[in-house]
Amino acid sequence: MSAGEEMLKTSVDSQLLRRMLGLMAPYKALFAASLVLYVPLNLGLLLQPLLLGMMVDQVTRAGVHDVASSIGQLGFAYLGALFLQTAGGFVQQSITQLLGLRVTRDVRTTLFQKLQRLDSAFFDRTPAGRVMTRLTNDVESLAEVFASGSATILGDLLFLVATAGLLFFTSPRLTLVSFAVLPVLAIGLHHFRNAARDAFRATRTHISRINGFLQEHISGMAVVQLFGQQARTAATFDEMNLAYKAANQRAIKLDAGIYAFVEAISTTSVALLLVASGWDVAGNAVSLGVAVAFVEYLQRFFMPVRDLATKYTVVQSALAAGERIFALLDEPEPITNLPDAPKPTGITQGITFDNVTFAYAGGNPAVKNLTLSVQRGQKVALVGRTGSGKTTLTRLLLRHYEVGSGRILVDGKDIRGLEMRALRRTIVSVPQEVHLFSGSVAENLRFGAPDASDADLWRALDAVQARPVVERLPGGLNAPIKERGQNLSVGERQLLAFARALVADPPCIILDEATASVDPETERRLQVATATLLEGRTALIVAHRLSTLEHSDQIVVLQAGQLMEQGTHPELMARGGYYARLHALQQGLTVL
Repeated sequence: MSAGEEMLKTSVDSQLLRRMLGLMAPYKALFAASLVLYVPLNLGLLLQPLLLGMMVDQVTRAGVHDVASSIGQLGFAYLGALFLQTAGGFVQQSITQLLGLRVTRDVRTTLFQKLQRLDSAFFDRTPAGRVMTRLTNDVESLAEVFASGSATILGDLLFLVATAGLLFFTSPRLTLVSFAVLPVLAIGLHHFRNAARDAFRATRTHISRINGFLQEHISGMAVVQLFGQQARTAATFDEMNLAYKAANQRAIKLDAGIYAFVEAISTTSVALLLVASGWDVAGNAVSLGVAVAFVEYLQRFFMPVRDLATKYTVVQSALAAGERIFALLDEPEPITNLPDAPKPTGITQGITFDNVTFAYAGGNPAVKNLTLSVQRGQKVALVGRTGSGKTTLTRLLLRHYEVGSGRILVDGKDIRGLEMRALRRTIVSVPQEVHLFSGSVAENLRFGAPDASDADLWRALDAVQARPVVERLPGGLNAPIKERGQNLSVGERQLLAFARALVADPPCIILDEATASVDPETERRLQVATATLLEGRTALIVAHRLSTLEHSDQIVVLQAGQLMEQGTHPELMARGGYYARLHALQQGLTVL
């Protein structure tokens, strides 16, 4: 690594450390209390060698019987120092752990809030498993440096300085002899530094890949079993697991190597001290008690050095995790609210797509120069082949993505200037793939209207013919919904989604293939529910079954993101164009 690269890496590390320390800003009082408690803790540690040396000197000078009283006093003083150390350590460790827990909570909350502000493009390019790793493994690694590192590292440094001062005060010569090995320690730790950082970064990368793989394949386990790919999938996972194991083993070896290296330096230093102090005691340069105290101080000097070596790997792991966490926190938010953005409360005029163009990242335009008006109260159907841009239009309207060029207007106002949360309360979407959350039926129905009463929920269920679905569940509204609604059929989930939208009572509804994957009987019930849901509301309806759209006020035919035809069902059929041919194909008629 060049000198320039090393300076850049050090600068990046210092920036990361500053940001990590900034996470403790709301808890300055706790951090300060943790540091203050190092005074009794370190005082207890520093007094013990001094008292031990005094006892040795008294015994060697006057004998045990002649100094029994004073030795007893020194013994009680030694016990007092031990108690001071133990009590201070207990309270200090408790406060430090509390600090770590609070920082962990804050970081997780901040990350989750950040995720809720990111646009759909981020989730398109980022596997869910990797996002989960940020909120779980990475946060835990970052928290560890606060729970067992932040104040402790500073406390250890203070103890090192105090111990070094006492060593020099006791015997400058012996101190210089003992510290002769410290340059070797500094050089060794410098070389361990880069290797440890790279090793922990690699383990984070591999565990992120494993989490992503698990999330994807557990969700799709039915497909894996359907095609009999258990062996191949297991082999792929085994390869990923072995790669993680190898990366983790390297990190563990480096961790053990750092500790062993510090231990070897510590032992060498004590050996040098024993030789030098032996000569001094023999020549009466120092007393035996001073030599004993010096050995004890030196061993205590290397205690925080060993702790710092251990925490060094914790810090390196935290830096690797911090890189990923702060990268997520720094992720651009292309879709934001303008200051003092007005909140739409309804749709009084209509919705206008004004020369809208949009392309997904790295792809061709999904919508090209499209202009379309939807009047208040109109039911407008969007028709076209898969990939024609129907769903893209609805996502742009809800600002899941930002238009590339052109404008989308609600009541004549560009949606980019409207308050986003209020916009999405005004326009509610019922997708083809309904997502129900773990929890009760009532909690799912109230998702868009937390203040709705049970009576409101039952009225919505009645309106969409979903009361029998809920009544058959043990507990009714309080019945638990399993993950992704697995204890309900596709049609039942759709009916509950209709009821959830009705409880929210939005002025505008988007139905995106909401009746595509159900049996004919459930489809009939959903069509009744649809009529109830859309009554008195503006609506955009995406559907492939053209027979369900014949009574729409307007039918818009899209192809490759462009508007091909527009009109009512009779008008389009009379025109004999693309819509008429598509309708004939679905009806099984011969198209000339």
